[in-house]
Amino acid sequence: MAWVTPRTWADDEIVTATYLNQQIRDNMNALTAHTHGGSAGDGSATLASGVSFTGLATTTFADQSGNPSVAGRLQRNGNNLVYYNGSAVITLSADASAGTGSLRSLGTGSTQASAGNHTHTPTTPSTSALTGSNVLEGGGARTFRTKTYSSGETLDGTSKTVTPTLANNLVIVVCFVSTANATELGDIDIKETVSASETNVQTGITARIYEKDADDVTQRWVYGADYIERSDRTVATYTYHLEANDDVTISGAWLVATVVEA
Repeated sequence: MAWVTPRTWADDEIVTATYLNQQIRDNMNALTAHTHGGSAGDGSATLASGVSFTGLATTTFADQSGNPSVAGRLQRNGNNLVYYNGSAVITLSADASAGTGSLRSLGTGSTQASAGNHTHTPTTPSTSALTGSNVLEGGGARTFRTKTYSSGETLDGTSKTVTPTLANNLVIVVCFVSTANATELGDIDIKETVSASETNVQTGITARIYEKDADDVTQRWVYGADYIERSDRTVATYTYHLEANDDVTISGAWLVATVVEA
């Protein structure tokens, strides 16, 4: 039943049942059951732009028990106000789950934000001490003091253990070897052992420096070194060492392994 514009009555006009039913009953029914269609007497479903709520003390949203899916819509979901911007749901609660836009408190939790003036304190490395081979084997008459290793033997002093404590870690391994023959640097492997399982990280020492006599022909000594990064190391105990894969004669060697927790 549509709204009818109120009648302007004239003096001495007879009030009939038709007029009363239309002007009072029907219009009251229209006000009671109107659907905000925007026509006369029905009002509008859309607030005019620039509406001021300065006189509104509080607003209570009914719980919709879900997030909005229409762009620009704000509604209540449980105890949180939730807004949908057309591509992402943004909640007005603090510290929402990861991947959901929300206000964030300052802290170190997985859903908190760090302060702009925060600092990073590196974790103390699992190891820092250098190691050195025992190269005192041999007689004093020798020009160089050396030690010979057979295939499968670990070079003295080059075994180092680290124990990462976080889910993903970077282990940095640095080693140095001094020998009398350049070909012997290829006979030294870098090994990684974890849970009794051994992995050959690298065969041969790659960075090589040759020391020669003044004639630029006679080779006197050879030095080799390597820098290796082992990424995504999980929580476990890792042991790194240098191991001969053939007969080698060594005058010096050391290895350092340190863990960078990330």
